[in-house]
Amino acid sequence: MNRHENIKNINLYVKNKINEIYEKYNFDVFLVRNHVQKIVVNEAGKKIVYNSLTGINKLELLLKNILNQLETAYKSLTTDKVQRDSFKKHIINAVDNLLDLKDKNFYASQSMNASLGIQEKAQLEIVFDQSAFDEDGILKKEEVKSDKKSEEDKKKEFSIPGMDETGRDESFYVFDKISKQIEATYDVLRNKLDRTVFKTWLPKNLLSYMEAWEEEMQKNLEKVDV
Repeated sequence: MNRHENIKNINLYVKNKINEIYEKYNFDVFLVRNHVQKIVVNEAGKKIVYNSLTGINKLELLLKNILNQLETAYKSLTTDKVQRDSFKKHIINAVDNLLDLKDKNFYASQSMNASLGIQEKAQLEIVFDQSAFDEDGILKKEEVKSDKKSEEDKKKEFSIPGMDETGRDESFYVFDKISKQIEATYDVLRNKLDRTVFKTWLPKNLLSYMEAWEEEMQKNLEKVDV
């Protein structure tokens, strides 16, 4: 078999494997392709090394770091399923909101940098508002304000109306612990494809795990009459 025929057969194999997995699991094609290509071999019979998407690699590492905390918190809510439903929806909502905000700031910054790049030779006049400072450059006392929000205020912003408050509070505390890890991981991703993959698959994975935990709990929990 010549080199051309071998490559043709490899490509056909990959295509068939992608279609097979896509039909079975309904995965996104480009994600399936990314992983299937890892098992392709070259003419010498050696595996061709393909790197997975950075966004997927980072997602896997993040999940390993945060799933244990989420599982412990989720499984502590044993009185009523509405508590766990509330926990689940608050976590997914908080993750979506966090990543939306990160994207808004990221793409706004990119747009601004591109705009400045076009005008890099132009002289920009920068004017500072100094009204909050005295003549010695010291911030006026009346301008010193605390911008710290109370925990109750933060919970209100975090809340989804109508959802169980026990589940909300549990999700609020655990999200406070994992949000910095999510932010730090997402900030590393500068490529649009990596960010899209990460943003799409993080909530999907979290939802999938919580549904699996729920199924496990339904088998083991006894109904408590209150």
